[in-house]
Amino acid sequence: MALPAFLRLHLLDDRFPALHGARALAVVMVLQVHASNLLVLRFHQPDRPLYYASRSAWFGMDIFFILSGFLIGTMLSRGDAVSSVRGIGRFYLRRGFRIFPLYYLVLTVLALLPITTALQRSTLFWEYAYATNYIVFEHRNLVMPWAWSLCVEEHFYLVVPLVLLLLRRVSSEKRRFGLLFGLWALGGALRVLDGLAHFNPRDPDGQFLRLFVRTHDRFDILVIGVAIALAYRNHQARFEALLSRPPLRFALGTLAMIGLWLCVAPPAAIGAIPTLRESLSWGTFTSVLCGALLPLIIAGSGLFKSALSAPFFRPISTLSYGIYLIHIPVGEHLALPVAMSMKLGPGSTWLLSVFLLWFFSMTGAYVLHLLVEKPMLTLRDRVSPSTPERAR
Repeated sequence: MALPAFLRLHLLDDRFPALHGARALAVVMVLQVHASNLLVLRFHQPDRPLYYASRSAWFGMDIFFILSGFLIGTMLSRGDAVSSVRGIGRFYLRRGFRIFPLYYLVLTVLALLPITTALQRSTLFWEYAYATNYIVFEHRNLVMPWAWSLCVEEHFYLVVPLVLLLLRRVSSEKRRFGLLFGLWALGGALRVLDGLAHFNPRDPDGQFLRLFVRTHDRFDILVIGVAIALAYRNHQARFEALLSRPPLRFALGTLAMIGLWLCVAPPAAIGAIPTLRESLSWGTFTSVLCGALLPLIIAGSGLFKSALSAPFFRPISTLSYGIYLIHIPVGEHLALPVAMSMKLGPGSTWLLSVFLLWFFSMTGAYVLHLLVEKPMLTLRDRVSPSTPERAR
């Protein structure tokens, strides 16, 4: 039985179905890591092996980043998308309708709740300006410290049309991809230099804030997504023909496994000084992992792509933005207290915490989608209608 129209989702574009599965996987990875962190910071010390296994899947946000790079790159690589001020303005307008209403609503509501301190309210300007990843802060001093990734995304949205406009002026395609490769390498180099310049083994949190959350240290994974988008759009037939060959798929799968090992291996297995290892992990190693997997997801074949293309991932993918926005307060004040009240063992508490965090966050995101996102997206499509090739 079909749902009434007002209860239906404004579903994401379905041109690349497997990307919905990848986004849903990224959401689960982020939620389970944050559930572990909250259990340690707010409630109790969970089972150590389980906690460390959970923390090893820390790169869910990098999956979001490469998907954003690919989808935005695909959207803007259309012939007229970045060829004029009007085209760039249209991109900004549609992004604004997609991103701003829900972000500012959630931020404002949280700021008005009794759980927010006066100190947190004093930094609201930076949060409204998408600048919290460039101020020195402790997480407890912000209303939404987890929104650092949204700052990175917003800075990317502001800059990427101009980058693609400049690339259009480069006559040689080889030079365009050479410039993108150089831009990717620059991101890793800046992160290494930042890490070496500010290395302080006594301040791991400060190291994290300098290397993990700042846009100029994190844009390389987004660049990989843009490069794959341009390669796919400009050479789709050849791209898909190459991915139909088992040897290439095997090579990419092997490269992805190497990237995965580099991301999750214990520090002693990789060696090198800690700051260098972290600098390479937070963007370079994930570029290897995600950059090898993305072509398999968009143009490969077989069980992996088929599984990620399952239809039930599309609604989850559609709600992923809302889930991310609210999952921390939902976890702190609802999901984890309920899980802890059950008085279960550490492992069972963790599993129940992750499930409840997922369930309550998705339920809240669905309500927000119906009340905020869906009306805003409908208004957006009236103000600036989409074109057949435009992904959301």
